[in-house]
Amino acid sequence: MNMPMETASGRFLDLEKPHPDSVDIHDIAHHLSMICRFGGATCVFYSVAEHCVNTAFLAMSDNQSREVQFACLMHDAHEAYTGDMIRPAKNILKEYCQWERRIHDTVSYALLVPRDEFTEMLVKGYDDQMARIEARQLLRSKGCHWDHDDEDDDLNLQCWWPNDAKAHFMSAYERLAA
Repeated sequence: MNMPMETASGRFLDLEKPHPDSVDIHDIAHHLSMICRFGGATCVFYSVAEHCVNTAFLAMSDNQSREVQFACLMHDAHEAYTGDMIRPAKNILKEYCQWERRIHDTVSYALLVPRDEFTEMLVKGYDDQMARIEARQLLRSKGCHWDHDDEDDDLNLQCWWPNDAKAHFMSAYERLAA
């Protein structure tokens, strides 16, 4: 029997056959604010919500369009329903990645996130840059296995508490989704 996921608002999402009507931005903001990056291996709590806000900030700092900034903000929105799987695990769990992509596509469709190839390429670049910044500032190893650019040192992470992360995420969403 397929048991749906219950969200913070009390909605239900069928994880096998997700429907866009089950996607709610408030659930996404809440869930992402409660999920720690790097599988919790950070020296302090740092949420996926803050990661998304900061990724959008990088795009804004490069004078990217509102659409690219919005796509950056929403690039991990599906993790509200899937959790944040660490990259090394994703590399070996291909079936998981296919399922995660279905959830990602459903969330993107529901929230009108731009999905063209050029935008996705830009988002991937900003996501990778943000991951390098986070690794250097949040991991015990200082990201010794990550390639770093000098530009990666320009952003100091705030490490917001979940309620603050949720508020910042919603504020960015309201600004960019218009």
